[in-house]
Amino acid sequence: MDTDKNDSLPNDLAACHALISEQASEMEKLRKLLSRLVNGSRSEKRILSGPSQAILPFETEEEYQSAKEEAEAEAKQIVDQYTVTRHERNKKRRNESLPAHLPRVEVEVEVDAALKNCPEHGERKQMGEDVVGTLVLSHPKLTWKSDAIPSWFAKQIASAA
Repeated sequence: MDTDKNDSLPNDLAACHALISEQASEMEKLRKLLSRLVNGSRSEKRILSGPSQAILPFETEEEYQSAKEEAEAEAKQIVDQYTVTRHERNKKRRNESLPAHLPRVEVEVEVDAALKNCPEHGERKQMGEDVVGTLVLSHPKLTWKSDAIPSWFAKQIASAA
């Protein structure tokens, strides 16, 4: 028997080193597998000890169910209390207007005569203005310039409506 083992071993030094490293890596894999099988997964390795971490002392299924229902009722009461006492914070409304302290310059735009007259209905009547605001930066101050552009409609259409 002893002679069979010696026949399978290599005779040169490099082959022996290769065989040893191969067997060492295989042994390490088997050691890790054995450790995982014996100790369990990582979360199962650490069992916390303390009064709140004890095993639940239920001898029958009925005791377990009644304790479970009691715990669920207590949890529901806590959740209800939390939702009742919780309040939503008021969101601040955004004021998207520019500051009032900026100087404002209003310019009335002259409209072309072709826009004031309709080829089909005649003279148009002004119904309002479209205001276009431009923030003008003139060093070292800001001013607000708004252009009032007249909007037109035909008189006959207005009287028909």
